[in-house]
Amino acid sequence: MADEEAQKQRSHEAEALLSHPLMLEAFRAIRDECVREFSESEIADEDARTRARHKLEGLKQVTVALYRHVETGKLLREGEENDEQMEAFLHQFGL
Repeated sequence: MADEEAQKQRSHEAEALLSHPLMLEAFRAIRDECVREFSESEIADEDARTRARHKLEGLKQVTVALYRHVETGKLLREGEENDEQMEAFLHQFGL
């Protein structure tokens, strides 16, 4: 149970990060920088394009990791709500 509470807390923290204006601004700035680096690189400069692509992939991985924490918390909260609904239903029949 303590583990679930910790997961729910992490979910709230991840959600706050993903919706925080400074974090969103940073994500956009990094994305824009990667696109700029890629588009301004010389055609023969495969290394520059590869570096930009790797940065963009890293940004995506961070975003997905945070989003997974949010989704885990939502599932835990929904599970609790479903348990409460089931208990209320059973209580109607004295079970």
